[in-house]
Amino acid sequence: LERAPGAVLAFADYERIDAEGHLLEASTLAGYPVFRELPRRELGGGWQLVAQREFARGLLFENFIGTSGVTLRRTALERVGLFDETLTYSEDRDLWFRLAHAGDALYSGRIGHAYRVFPGSLTFRPGGRQARNRITVLERERARWSSAAERAQIDRLLAENYAGLAYDQRRSGQRLRSAGSFLRAFGTAPQARFLRAALGSLLPGALRAREGG
Repeated sequence: LERAPGAVLAFADYERIDAEGHLLEASTLAGYPVFRELPRRELGGGWQLVAQREFARGLLFENFIGTSGVTLRRTALERVGLFDETLTYSEDRDLWFRLAHAGDALYSGRIGHAYRVFPGSLTFRPGGRQARNRITVLERERARWSSAAERAQIDRLLAENYAGLAYDQRRSGQRLRSAGSFLRAFGTAPQARFLRAALGSLLPGALRAREGG
């Protein structure tokens, strides 16, 4: 960080292990294709610099920062604020979005930590709250961009989360709300599957009969 005064944070790759410590994935970021293609500048010592614009753009596609392995510049954190504690989910990405508009990032391909995966953890619990929190974070981020391409990508993510919320509403018997959420997904990023899903929430029997016929 001292060698890169424009960088707001430094992070590394990390591995995933199960509850007993067995290796599940040797390199988590190997599975992030957009991150792998981001332009970087070699700084020496195994560190690379990702320029601010590319850093911010990449986060619109993938949340590639493992929260347990980040070093933040304190002045940057004071400038953009801390974690939003009103969020149960996506509070990390919300902070990365804000930091990505404040400066560059430093990356090391070395494995910096191990992420232990517990099937019953908060991250893997189903429910609409995840989608609602993601929608909040994505709407905040959309307001920070003026370019059409980046806004379109955010709209695609918003639509997927509106659809995720709609499926959760359908499972809990809220069929009218489910149809409304699917229609909102369609209005945000039009795809025929959202309209079909909305119809399935309103007229499940008719839709099954049509598919069977």
